[in-house]
Amino acid sequence: MTLNQCIKKFGSEATRFALCDAGDTLDDANFESETANAAIMKLFVLEQWIETNMPKEPLDFAADDKSTYTLWDKLLDNEINHALSQAHKFYSEMKFKNIILIFNHLIRIKESYLIGRGGQKNDFVIARFVEAILTIMNPVTPHFCQHVWQKFVYGPLSQSQNGSKAPKEMLLLNGWPQSNAFDRILSDQLGYMESVKRDVRLGLDKAMSGGKKKGKGGKNAAAEPAPAKENCMIVIGTEYPEF
Repeated sequence: MTLNQCIKKFGSEATRFALCDAGDTLDDANFESETANAAIMKLFVLEQWIETNMPKEPLDFAADDKSTYTLWDKLLDNEINHALSQAHKFYSEMKFKNIILIFNHLIRIKESYLIGRGGQKNDFVIARFVEAILTIMNPVTPHFCQHVWQKFVYGPLSQSQNGSKAPKEMLLLNGWPQSNAFDRILSDQLGYMESVKRDVRLGLDKAMSGGKKKGKGGKNAAAEPAPAKENCMIVIGTEYPEF
């Protein structure tokens, strides 16, 4: 496919996305149609998520008290710091595939954040997340990011008070958001909880399927219908034996 054919089939944003994911440095470039198709859906879902979760009213950033942050607020804020720092580094080194990895990580953890907060999101953290992900992706998908910024983000932020800077209507001119120190312990905590969540989901899916028993000769015996499983119990140990 020529570049023009790619743009006609997938659009310019998905084409640029797939090209960034195709490979850097001495790696063989590998444009994947599946990646371009997936990019269309990821960007569409992200726009819907921002429309739903971005604060509609102006914020007073003087009320952004980090001492009141819940654990999940701290976890997401910490991942934003790391993403901004790493993205700036990777752009400087022209490692564009890593930018896509950062993007995929951010769109995964935003859902974990909403689940962890029970839907009671912190508007200051959400606003920072949205600005960060749009800024990081702006060199890759500039038309999409400017559209979302101007439609859902610039209005509330431009009317907000006591921010660190006045936002620009053009995202390209808005500058790189400030990145605070990255906390490795918080990152490890998030990784552990994501791992536990994945194990619980797999375990629950397995329990709901009923499993299969081995019959004679190693053949699978017919499984009895299992009752539906709708919840599980998580036991947390607070004391550990000495070895």
